[in-house]
Amino acid sequence: MHKSPGAAAFRLQFAARARDRRLARRVLQGASRFLSTAGGVSIRVPRHPVQPAPTLLFESEPDAPQHPCNRRPLAPDAGGGRRSGRLPGARRAHGPRGHHRSDQLQQHGRKRRRGRRPCVPCANGQSCVDGKDCQSGYCATSNGAASGTCEAKKKQGLQCSTDEECGTSHCTDGVCCDVVSCGDECLSCAGATPGTCKPRTGAKCGVTCGDGEVTSSTCDSAGKCAGQASTMPCMSNFGCDPVKKACNKDCSSNAECASTGFCVGPAHMCAGCGVYPPGSMCTVGMGGCETCDPNGDNACVKTCDDVGECVITRTLDASKGPVRLVCNDQCNGIAVNCLGPFPCEVICNTNGCFGLTLNCGKDGPCKLTCTGAGCPDAKMKCGSNECIATCPMGTAAIVTQSCADSCGCAKVNCL
Repeated sequence: MHKSPGAAAFRLQFAARARDRRLARRVLQGASRFLSTAGGVSIRVPRHPVQPAPTLLFESEPDAPQHPCNRRPLAPDAGGGRRSGRLPGARRAHGPRGHHRSDQLQQHGRKRRRGRRPCVPCANGQSCVDGKDCQSGYCATSNGAASGTCEAKKKQGLQCSTDEECGTSHCTDGVCCDVVSCGDECLSCAGATPGTCKPRTGAKCGVTCGDGEVTSSTCDSAGKCAGQASTMPCMSNFGCDPVKKACNKDCSSNAECASTGFCVGPAHMCAGCGVYPPGSMCTVGMGGCETCDPNGDNACVKTCDDVGECVITRTLDASKGPVRLVCNDQCNGIAVNCLGPFPCEVICNTNGCFGLTLNCGKDGPCKLTCTGAGCPDAKMKCGSNECIATCPMGTAAIVTQSCADSCGCAKVNCL
């Protein structure tokens, strides 16, 4: 096939722009041989001057911390822009059958590569994203930061939180250890010889929880749980946490107290079931008190014995001291609400409290006492403290009791 001088000029132009010197030398040699045989034919000099190969630029990966290992080279471009899919100035031509084919120079040209610059591990003190960026293999980060600082790995026996921190590759029992796990509760890497599994002589083992008590044994010098079991009660009516295997120190519900106590909300302390704080002295005429019970708890006594006196919801304020409501032929079909940490009691005499609903306070002891034929079909909704319904023997009085989380929910002689 006859080669035109124009094609040789394009070969010369693109060879001058190529980065690969061997390719440029090969193309120039081919063009020289062609021109020597093209006698007398004039060749048009390329319009654009030859430009030197540009210097590689670097850009950072999107959203990546700025440190040397994240830079990557951009492909050069003679026009100052990004690289395109072809070499600058490359032409395409149609073959005899209309198929697209590349110019001969494009066929021989080497495609430019866009790749990541080889990462050189960073020295201690330099910024990093993970351990792969560091010569030491450890990138120290804090507070969930995306990047950190390269640091030397910790020696055996030093405190740690992750395996990556340790030269031994094992963070066991909070220190850099020579093994992944000591394998027994009577062995520890954080004992007398930090970094090496040793027996925890005299330490507690085999801990179990009971109702307000903790049972445990002790580790012997051979690293075995072989000591005699002992039981220790929890103080102040607290219960035992089955996860921590230790006595609770505060509470948010009765479940965190022993069965003998209940959780006092404001103080988050467990009090004994039926116990209440010391209150103020009862004074007749104060707070609706008609009389004061001189026996027992010195309760403020209120009485419903007049027709129509107690036919709507009543509230008994037990926030300052014990309070008691006596219903004589009254309190039928109404609700009585108790408020406060002190004892609250409703006494239903004959023909009183038919269909009564007693809503106990959350923390105070609560009682429903039925005498004679009182309390038929009464309901009692308990709080956290003691909750007791008492009926006379042989009366077959029916009291529906909702215990909830009461520490002492009981019915005496009631159905």
